[in-house]
Amino acid sequence: MKIYINNLNLNTLHNIQKSFNDKIYETPVYYEIYTNEAIYQVDCKQNILLEPTDGEITVYPNYFNNITLVVDTSFFKKTNETCINGNNHLHKKFKKQILKLNPKSKLSFIIEMVDNSDNNIFVPNDAYFECNEIINIKEMFIKQEIIELLSLLN
Repeated sequence: MKIYINNLNLNTLHNIQKSFNDKIYETPVYYEIYTNEAIYQVDCKQNILLEPTDGEITVYPNYFNNITLVVDTSFFKKTNETCINGNNHLHKKFKKQILKLNPKSKLSFIIEMVDNSDNNIFVPNDAYFECNEIINIKEMFIKQEIIELLSLLN
């Protein structure tokens, strides 16, 4: 499940990323490969087939201080693969900063960056909250965690 911040200016993320340094949990680098047959995520350890599964989208206007959140329950079913199928392909290199308030937290704030020029200079491409299960963002502890992470953006 992903939770997007409506109208978030991605250009400002680069300036405030330094304030996140103590919250960075993980920073994986991977490739997404789009073939004429499927979508794959490839890193140094594995090839993963990504199969999109649509879910519901819910909008929470004025969730906190006039910030609107968009909850998307769509996800990719992930399957380990030994090879990549498809003759024609496109690829992109990504780096994902995964931020958590504490290591046991269910909720992460993700800053996805893409290397558009193949020179290892990554620029923000997307930002969202992510949880591996469906959660109620109105639940007190979840809302408190979202608000604390949103406050880091200001």
